[in-house]
Amino acid sequence: MAEKPQRTFVLWCLGLCTLIDVGMDILGYLNFALFPKMMQQSIELVKKMPAFSGEEVAKAFDAYLAIPQWQFILLIIADIAIFVGALIMLWKLKQIGFHIYTIGQICFCCIIYFIIGKPFATGASGILWIMMLIVLFATQLRYMTPIGEKEQAEDIPDPWEENDHPDEEQPTD
Repeated sequence: MAEKPQRTFVLWCLGLCTLIDVGMDILGYLNFALFPKMMQQSIELVKKMPAFSGEEVAKAFDAYLAIPQWQFILLIIADIAIFVGALIMLWKLKQIGFHIYTIGQICFCCIIYFIIGKPFATGASGILWIMMLIVLFATQLRYMTPIGEKEQAEDIPDPWEENDHPDEEQPTD
């Protein structure tokens, strides 16, 4: 039987880092999907800076510019699934969030490795990193409400909130 739903420190850290990372990814992909000409001009300016003038950096920037808009839209959709899954896990403490998160991560990997390909397919290290994050979130499943149970996350105390110790008797006037 699952333990009572609670926000653990590990879940807070994983969830918040995921939300920040994926949120920034979505904004970046939106820029490439909606404003490709502006991004091309920006990259051309950045390439002229001494710190970014190397041949390898120029190849990486050119590779980003070569990705079609529809592929960025696919990445945005996968990242939205990851974001929503992490949000459900973190704030609602529902296990369904883990499943949405995992499906989003699998879709993200498939898009990167099978649709976009090089130079964004980082090899085994990228897949291992994503697998590690999925496993870390999976360790927190016992602290979430299982699929099908009706417990409300609003009744769950925040671990950083002051506890008034309801078990102790309060002095009466």
